[in-house]
Amino acid sequence: MTNEKPKSNEVRMWLLILASFLILVGIGLVIFLAAPAGEDGPATFAGYFSKLFENPWPTALAFVLLLAGIAGVIVYAKKGSLSKTQWETKEIITAALCMGLSFVLSCIKLYEMPLGGSITPGSMLPIILFAYIYGTPKGLIVGLLYGFMQMLQGIYFVDVIQFALDYILAFLALGLAGLYRKNIVPAVLIACAARFFFAFWAGMYWIPEGQNPFIYSFVYNITYIGPECVICVLISLIPGVRKNIEMLKNQALQRKNSKTAKAAA
Repeated sequence: MTNEKPKSNEVRMWLLILASFLILVGIGLVIFLAAPAGEDGPATFAGYFSKLFENPWPTALAFVLLLAGIAGVIVYAKKGSLSKTQWETKEIITAALCMGLSFVLSCIKLYEMPLGGSITPGSMLPIILFAYIYGTPKGLIVGLLYGFMQMLQGIYFVDVIQFALDYILAFLALGLAGLYRKNIVPAVLIACAARFFFAFWAGMYWIPEGQNPFIYSFVYNITYIGPECVICVLISLIPGVRKNIEMLKNQALQRKNSKTAKAAA
């Protein structure tokens, strides 16, 4: 009985992650079906919705995913997991600030790759720090929402799977920084490696003719994710920054332990 409530809360947290994933995949599929591909290029927003209902079964699948995701969010809310006991006001404000800061930093492009991706002044770091401070489940949610915000800068894709890898999973993976909360540097490296993993597989869809897909995608993605990771590590090692990160993380862990102890009592 003592562990029943915390376990139930974790299950509901994963329900929200799954529901959010279904919603974003559904949106991505709708975009893919609605935006017609040109003769020599991938799908764009030109002629939006002009071909949506020419493919009834994929379109139906997209809306089923959307409805399933929305239903999951409703169930999550009715279970009480959107209450203050799960997401405190401070956490919600911090999440919003981290997503906003990451978005602004992502608009400052130090170098932009020709087929997507860019080096920025550490735009991944605020999302990574949120996951490091508040843990993986909440970090994954914030990463997922940030991926949705990234779509506002423009979407360019050739396949719904590549869309999911590039715009959903790659940013959701930043929340994996919460898997290691003893030291910020390994946490940053875990998040960067996870994003690179999904970007690498997404890069297989952009290989120029005659190139080895594995080598080309590896070199292409490491060219911008590598320097971006180094920037994030260097910023996180600044003494004042690191001190405040550890202070916020310890406060979050203390609150979590206190809630767990009360629930077990």
